[in-house]
Amino acid sequence: MSLRISSELQSFISELGYPFTTLSSLFESKNLDKYLDSKWIQSAHIFEILDKNANDQQLLTCSNVQKFYQFIPPYFAALSSKNGQQAISRLASYEQLIGPIEIGTFKEGDKLRIHIGYLNQYRKISRFSLLVDQLSIISLIRTGTGKEVKPISIGSRFEYSQILTNYIGIQAQMSSDNYLVFKLEDLLIPFKNSK
Repeated sequence: MSLRISSELQSFISELGYPFTTLSSLFESKNLDKYLDSKWIQSAHIFEILDKNANDQQLLTCSNVQKFYQFIPPYFAALSSKNGQQAISRLASYEQLIGPIEIGTFKEGDKLRIHIGYLNQYRKISRFSLLVDQLSIISLIRTGTGKEVKPISIGSRFEYSQILTNYIGIQAQMSSDNYLVFKLEDLLIPFKNSK
């Protein structure tokens, strides 16, 4: 059987620094049964591999909403919002429908705090998974508004490298929990595609 994927997706995989043949090499590997038996895509294996092998530039590429929103319906719906507040609300609703993720939002005066929770046990301890989700939300707001909106606070128990700090625009904090906080006024900036 020959599986065809779009040239955009091929380009995206290439930008991550993986040769396109990596996918076919999985099927030739002795580990195929292990991956299939454990439902590879939804299992710990993919996050374990990413945590060990992906660098922070690849993490940023995976977080760039402009590169993937056409492939992921919750982000497509979020970018069709009138502003960042509505986009985060849509993302929180739709992500829970298709994946083992919960996005909680909490208004704190003139701020909105975002917490990411996982139902998949390994994702709870995956640096790659959490940071991609946090950075994707930042990218979503920036893509929607066309402005370099910065959160006012971000933190988790994972290390944020200098390359990630430069992208975020503020210093992340070490915390036993994860959070991402924006000013509400920044989330009310109209999205470029809103009417």
